[in-house]
Amino acid sequence: TLAGDNTVLLIIRSNEETITVTSRTAAGEDAYGNQTFTTTSRTIDRVPVAPRTSSDLTENGRDGQSVGLTIYPPHDSGIVASDVIGVYGEDYRIVGDPGAWRSPWSGWAPGLAIDLERAEG
Repeated sequence: TLAGDNTVLLIIRSNEETITVTSRTAAGEDAYGNQTFTTTSRTIDRVPVAPRTSSDLTENGRDGQSVGLTIYPPHDSGIVASDVIGVYGEDYRIVGDPGAWRSPWSGWAPGLAIDLERAEG
């Protein structure tokens, strides 16, 4: 691997956490024809976590803040855009689709890059 790849890995690995992945699966319909769901949760250990910028939420008289993180789980983590991710005791929604993180020079693929967001207030 290239030195740049190792440098990035060392920086992110300094902040590894256990995350909780909660997935929702369609389970059928209730008596009124509404779709019902089941949820399953699992944990993934040693996932690098990096902060992202936050922004103020001021529309419609709100006084809140949007807080973001980026996580770097392994390729085989099975995380999809509809999952809810628990980090630091808070639940975050996934922004966009999980992206494969791959070096354009060596093909090294350490995992996924997933942006997370949650709103406060």
